[in-house]
Amino acid sequence: MMVVALTPNEEIAAVLSFFIFMLWNTFAGFIVPRKMIPVWWRWMYWADPAAWTIYGLMSSQLGDRVELIRVPGQPDQPVSEFMKEYLGLQDDYLALVITLHIAMSTLFGVVFCLGIKYLKFQRR
Repeated sequence: MMVVALTPNEEIAAVLSFFIFMLWNTFAGFIVPRKMIPVWWRWMYWADPAAWTIYGLMSSQLGDRVELIRVPGQPDQPVSEFMKEYLGLQDDYLALVITLHIAMSTLFGVVFCLGIKYLKFQRR
């Protein structure tokens, strides 16, 4: 909705949204884990709302699991240890993830409201 409020018509909003979602999905961490993203692109991971969503979901649902999993080429290890070592996810940051979700939702809502209030694309 924020992109729609900031653009003059639906077609431009759709194209812009496509590229934004493509960037977010590329750097969210489920195609390429955070530790495997090149260092000069890691800032994009931390700025990505989708990455924080995946971080929160995985750490809240799997962060306290102690069942052993088998990863090819590695010894059996608990799920929580695999998440910390391979994916770089820790369940200690759950409060931060919740706070950032609230902040991002508020930011997107405020930008949307300001966009529909102050940006006028009508031609008379």
